[in-house]
Amino acid sequence: MRSLPELDYWEVDPAWDGKVFRSAVQAIRPRKHHGIVSRLSLPAFPPQPGEKPVAVRLVTVQGSHLQAVLR
Repeated sequence: MRSLPELDYWEVDPAWDGKVFRSAVQAIRPRKHHGIVSRLSLPAFPPQPGEKPVAVRLVTVQGSHLQAVLR
């Protein structure tokens, strides 16, 4: 991700139900001064009727959450 020095980790819920965030993959800030990864691979899921949207959550080192839903 582009220069987000306060980002502690980010995660993806590939079948967001609008209530409970079920993290399937995560990227965590490394202990050294390397940047956090900007891409994650989701596990293969069989297509489901009425596919749910994907939600992405970013968490800062202060504990603030930013979340977006991708349709």
